[in-house]
Amino acid sequence: MRSSSTSFIVSSLVLAALFAALCGTASAQAPAGPQTHAGVVEGTRYISHFFGFSFSLPEQWAVRSVAGKTVGSGHMLLSLKPKDSGGGLATMMLTAAPLPDGTPNGVNDNLWRYLLGRYRLNQGPESDTTINGIPTSRLKKLAGVPDPVLLTFGERSFYRLRVDNSGVSRLAIATVEKGHAIVFESLVPQNMADRTEAELIDSLHSLSFGAPAPVRSETRTDIKPN
Repeated sequence: MRSSSTSFIVSSLVLAALFAALCGTASAQAPAGPQTHAGVVEGTRYISHFFGFSFSLPEQWAVRSVAGKTVGSGHMLLSLKPKDSGGGLATMMLTAAPLPDGTPNGVNDNLWRYLLGRYRLNQGPESDTTINGIPTSRLKKLAGVPDPVLLTFGERSFYRLRVDNSGVSRLAIATVEKGHAIVFESLVPQNMADRTEAELIDSLHSLSFGAPAPVRSETRTDIKPN
């Protein structure tokens, strides 16, 4: 009986060691690459290691955070705040959210549907919700469901969507890269809207898609909010 128990223990230890060795081999064969949120600010330029693009930050905006929190099913890559404290709660964001498998780069129906859903402009009255406390049915009445406006930066096509209402302006300029909606977005008081859009567009003229040097998957630069 004792011999049988000893054999069972030895066999279990051998199997456990073999399993650990196989797991170690599999880990070694799967090199860690940059994660979706991986990016840094170097000087006045943001670099996304995962998506392979970079751009110069708007001159009148400062970094609030880099590689921040998850937003819904996506990631906050970058958050900016006005250098002028008079901007109040104004913010610019760069986010990435996964789209259906097989979505091509650039602009397409999946991207436009995502943007309309992000602003809840594709919902019927029976599923009315709010944005900043304003019912989406009222947003539709004020703004309607717009047609996409096409822009080009860094030899890449983007859709523009802007909704102004009740003193607040939301702007999204978006494209698709690696199956994700890449959205440059601002949320500002309406009296800042035109200036903010001009600043963002001027910044995006510096956009470059290339191949920034990869970083280890656990490496990230965090700048915490004040």
